[in-house]
Amino acid sequence: MGLDLGSESIKVVQLKRAGGRCVIEAWGRGPVPPGTVDRGLIRDKGAIAAAIRRLLEEKGIRSRRVVTAVPASFCYIKCLVLPSLGIRELKQAANLQIKNSLPWPREDAVVDVAVYGRSPDGRETEVLAVGVKKSIVLDLNQTLQEAGLTPVVVEIQPLSAYRLLHSQCDSGGTLLVDLGASGVQFAYFAYGRLQLVRSLALGYVEYQRQPVVEDVAREIHRTLEYAQVQKVMVEPTRVVITGGGAEREGMGEKLQSLLPYWQISDALSLTGFPAISESVALPGPSYLPALGMAWREAMV
Repeated sequence: MGLDLGSESIKVVQLKRAGGRCVIEAWGRGPVPPGTVDRGLIRDKGAIAAAIRRLLEEKGIRSRRVVTAVPASFCYIKCLVLPSLGIRELKQAANLQIKNSLPWPREDAVVDVAVYGRSPDGRETEVLAVGVKKSIVLDLNQTLQEAGLTPVVVEIQPLSAYRLLHSQCDSGGTLLVDLGASGVQFAYFAYGRLQLVRSLALGYVEYQRQPVVEDVAREIHRTLEYAQVQKVMVEPTRVVITGGGAEREGMGEKLQSLLPYWQISDALSLTGFPAISESVALPGPSYLPALGMAWREAMV
């Protein structure tokens, strides 16, 4: 099961392996009780746990193993190029490199490292280092446990969302734009590798206003320019929109008119989607992170 906890809603997706493929057995969303989540930060674990239990019961979801994620806006993300070493040595070297640049004391952070791959000559290795404040992960884990669930993975949302897009977007550059309830997250991928993230404090209730859509388009330009300055830029092939704002009527068309040089794509049209149970309707693009979370565990 994948569970995406947002500022206004909880989204869940349950997948099942069948004949070497996955089918969606159940999915749904429920409201977040007012005042219990503040821009992604959990303020009332008990109330959220109760809301999760109600949602799972309502949707008939019995799985207790759950994959979840924290928003990229709470994470420190850094791509590093290090001398080629063993996995343990690479993680130690990455920890040392980012120790002084974390926005929190190292002892208050959880840090993990993913190895992207070696250079053609084998002398260097590119890695992704991610840090998040320890209290955020602990609050999320405790909330899920209070709801009767067993967290097996906590990852970052851009990786969850991109997982199902990878086969369609692994060439060139892809900008994933998550139009969420409390903000916009921009995640830039080059050849399938996360390179940078940015955030913008706008909620999807505002997205129907043309000036706000223009702000989002402007930030897309700025993100791509920033990627170029940081030398992680490759020729972008598309901008992919997801999140609740992507479900607003005409959002894709509005952004496409402002960004004629890039292909604006609805996330679910690119997923190479897993087999869908005939009794289950296709979720909207706001479910992409939860789908990606569930997919990670289902295909292990």
